[in-house]
Formats: sequence, structure tokens, C-alpha cells
Amino acid sequence: MKPDEIIFCSNHLSNNKIIGFMSDLGGSIEFKIAPEEGAGIIGSHSKNSSGDLITIDVGLK
Repeated sequence: MKPDEIIFCSNHLSNNKIIGFMSDLGGSIEFKIAPEEGAGIIGSHSKNSSGDLITIDVGLK
């Protein structure tokens, strides 16, 4: 079974390396990036759409 999505961690890889991996792997895999600081994941299924921001919902009162 092949993966259909890869999530990169920008804490461990430079932006240039992440973009290089995305280019090498091609368009059959969806990509997301976990930023170095923050509790979210950023991704888009298409260069023509704004994509998703997935975050942890913290209910503060």
C-alpha cells in the first residue's frame, strides 16, 4: 500500500527541501506542512485553491 498523503515538519526540514521533495514525488500524493511553531497543519489539494488549516480547538473560558 502506498501513502496518499505526506505531512512535512518544517522544524526538521528547510522550505527548499520540502519543496524539492514535493517536486520529486509528483502530483499523486497530497502534501501538508506542520509549521515549526504552532499547533496546526497547513495544506492544499490544488495550487488553485486556498487549502486547509487544521488546528487544535482549545476551549478557553
